[in-house]
Amino acid sequence: MHLDGTVSIHGEPAKHIGWARGGESYAAWVRHEFERTSVGGQQAHVRVPRPCITRDFRATGRETSRSLIGEMEETLPDALRLLSLCSRERVVWFEINLDAYHVENGETRHVEALVRQAVPPSAYPRHEDPLIEHGALVDGGFQELYDSLRSHACADGIRRAIDLEVAARSRRSLETAFILSESALECLAWSLSGTDPAPPVVPSDAWRTLREEWFAALDRAQDVGQIIADRLKGRLGQLESPSSSDVLLHQVRRLGVRTEDLWPAVGFEAGIRDALSQRGKLLHTGLLGDVGDMSRNVVRLQVLTERLIARSLGWPDERLCVWHGLTLKWANTPS
Repeated sequence: MHLDGTVSIHGEPAKHIGWARGGESYAAWVRHEFERTSVGGQQAHVRVPRPCITRDFRATGRETSRSLIGEMEETLPDALRLLSLCSRERVVWFEINLDAYHVENGETRHVEALVRQAVPPSAYPRHEDPLIEHGALVDGGFQELYDSLRSHACADGIRRAIDLEVAARSRRSLETAFILSESALECLAWSLSGTDPAPPVVPSDAWRTLREEWFAALDRAQDVGQIIADRLKGRLGQLESPSSSDVLLHQVRRLGVRTEDLWPAVGFEAGIRDALSQRGKLLHTGLLGDVGDMSRNVVRLQVLTERLIARSLGWPDERLCVWHGLTLKWANTPS
């Protein structure tokens, strides 16, 4: 605010994060508004930043409020999902408004709150570095991610993995964050394996031969007993499918995901197998184990999931935030 009472914003505003869909343009940006308030008995103008997503389109005159709301609600989920992933903070919408601009006379009519939704209370932010910085998302960067997600053969699985990852980062409970982090990672690995041209499975002919030999061996085992033999036969089918650890290791290697800084002390394969086994103990026996070790594994699993998502969407490592793995320094420091 200047001495003459005028108010202006200094500095160049950040570029909008834009994308297009169906010939219409969208943009995520921060709208700065000024509100009059009282501070210490004195009148003051306070600048309030309000994040918003805008959609620009030319109306035909046949649109209704309901149709406009439906189109916006159908478009928002993927954009909010990716913004949450990049910022590492859950991004949700609160209300949808409409600004009608008349081309001929220049009049603008503002319609407030066509629809609102309940927004869960946000926890105090952790001030963690983003996965992908704002500068990498402008000038077409976000459009690349958006198009890649929507056109991916495993889009539904990647969406679920992102939702689980975002949920894990928003949870304060260690146990909940750990389970959600592992669920996100396994969901992503199994989804990607659905379109993998060379999944880590036993060839059907070889498996059929092995199964017949094992069945015959169990029939010949006199000291096992029929009940136990039938039980073992029923469980042989589980050996045909690879374990979650094998599927994850295969996808990480196939996509060339960076892993050397995740478990440097024991190696990636040993570290990830141990981390995945912790969830089974937690769910089936209630054993929490070492709290410090689980906390460190949560950090590693979240960074691994983010890197795997980025690679699956064709986003290179050099365009990730330089400091996105800074928390790994804490996780890898001996206690």
